[in-house]
Amino acid sequence: MAWLFTRLLVLSESRGPHATGMAWLNRDGEHRLFKRPVSAGQFVIDKAFHEVLAGIDNRTTVLLGHTRWRTRGDERVNRNNHPIRAGDVIGTHNGTIYNADYLFRRFKLRRFAEVDSELLFRLAARAARSGRMDVEWFKERLRHCRGQMTAVLASRLDPETILVLKGNKPLELRIHRRHPRPAGSGRGCPRPWHFGRFGRRGHTGAVFRTVGLIRRTDPAKRHSGRLGPRVRGASHLRRSRVPPARHRPPGGVPLG
Repeated sequence: MAWLFTRLLVLSESRGPHATGMAWLNRDGEHRLFKRPVSAGQFVIDKAFHEVLAGIDNRTTVLLGHTRWRTRGDERVNRNNHPIRAGDVIGTHNGTIYNADYLFRRFKLRRFAEVDSELLFRLAARAARSGRMDVEWFKERLRHCRGQMTAVLASRLDPETILVLKGNKPLELRIHRRHPRPAGSGRGCPRPWHFGRFGRRGHTGAVFRTVGLIRRTDPAKRHSGRLGPRVRGASHLRRSRVPPARHRPPGGVPLG
């Protein structure tokens, strides 16, 4: 797994040469986060990278990697690089939220970095304050975002659930009973999970099209032929798409 993860980071360098990062999360909420303003090729030969990677074991539920192409936020300021931690949430984002400044003010969110991506994880942290993610609350706030988005994130309060936001940026998601691998341009995360899609039709300019949960199953139920507990809102497992915006929002642009 370590070899595969390292290889995929290096292969992703062309998509983001300005900074590289990784994070893992265990089922008890323990986590490690390591990122540097260097290319993936330099990142993977850093001794600290291998020390962090060595911490992965059979308790690990989430393994995230990211190569960053700088748009907003100086990569030399490490808080701008991914993965980003906001409260109990850790995640990566591919895209740009054009009206992030406006939404930070509107929702009265704390801001630690310069990057627009932090908005997603601050909203997710607020949605997960009670433990499990309040997906409906989170979706409703995401509908105000304008720009491009695909993201993967998880909470330390519910480390056996991964939230996948599929928007208008690339996402590859391989579903396997033992090894699901969501990524923007690579793969990761070895555990058995249940996957359900979320979303509803509406006339907004939200940048996401599908919100999905990848949740670890109960092994006893999985071996009896079931995929595990049913996920609310996932009964039909169909993709729900949101049409483009009709009006220009404050601080942003409508999606075409």
